[in-house]
Amino acid sequence: MDSKKIKANAKSLYEKKAAEMRKAEIEKNAASSVGTMADAQKRITKAIGKINSALVSMERDRELQIKTGTAENRLQQILSLLGRIKSASVISFNMQGGIPSEGLTPSVPVPYAPQAFVMPEKARQKLMERLYAGQQLHRQKLVHAEELFTADQRRKAALAETAAAEKRRADEARAKERECKNAARAAEKIRRQAEQARRKAETERIKAEQAARRQEQRNAMQSVRLMQREHTAAGTLYRSKRRAAINRIQNRNCV
Repeated sequence: MDSKKIKANAKSLYEKKAAEMRKAEIEKNAASSVGTMADAQKRITKAIGKINSALVSMERDRELQIKTGTAENRLQQILSLLGRIKSASVISFNMQGGIPSEGLTPSVPVPYAPQAFVMPEKARQKLMERLYAGQQLHRQKLVHAEELFTADQRRKAALAETAAAEKRRADEARAKERECKNAARAAEKIRRQAEQARRKAETERIKAEQAARRQEQRNAMQSVRLMQREHTAAGTLYRSKRRAAINRIQNRNCV
C-alpha cells in the first residue's frame, strides 16, 4: 500500500509539473505571439511600401510611355550631363590649364522620391483586429490542446486505476481461492490422518482381541493338559498302590 501511495504521489507531482511547464509554454507563446504580431505589422507595412513604390514606378513608366517626347528630351539631357561629367573628370594639359569650359550644366530634373508609406487608420485598425483575432485563435487552440491533454491524462489515469482495481480484485479472488484450496487440503489431510488413526486403533483392537482369544485358548489347553497330567498321575499312583497292595497280599499267602 505504501508503494502504491508513493507511485500515486509521484504521478500527481509529475502531472502538476507538466501542467506548470505547459502553462509557462502557453505564456511564452502568447508573449511571442504579441512580438510576432508587431513584427508582422512592420513587415506588412514595409511590404505595402514596396508595393506602392513599385506602383509609383509603374505609373512613372506609363507616363513615360505616354509622354514619349518629354521622355526623350529628358534622356538626352541626362546623357549630355553624363558626358560633361566624364569630360570634367579628365585633367587638361593645354597651355591655359584647368578644365575646359563647356558652360554651365543644364538644369536636371530632380528624380521622383516617393514618400514613406503611411498605413491608413482603418486599414491599421483592421490589421490589428485580424492579428488580435489570430492571436486569440492561437491561444484558444493552445487552451483546447491543454484541455485535450488534461482529459487524456485523466482518461489514462482512470483506465489505470480501473485496471489496478481489477488486478487487485483478481489477486484477492486468487488469494481466496488458494486459501480455500489450502483449507480443503488441510481438512482432507486431517480426515485422512483421523481415518488412519481409526484404522490403526481398530487394527490394534482386533489384534488385542485375537491375542486375548489365543491366550485364553492357550490357558484352556494348559488347564486341560494339567488336568490330564493330574489325572494320569492320580491313576498311576492308584495303580501303584493297588499293585503294592496286591503284592503284599500275595506275599502273605506265600508265607
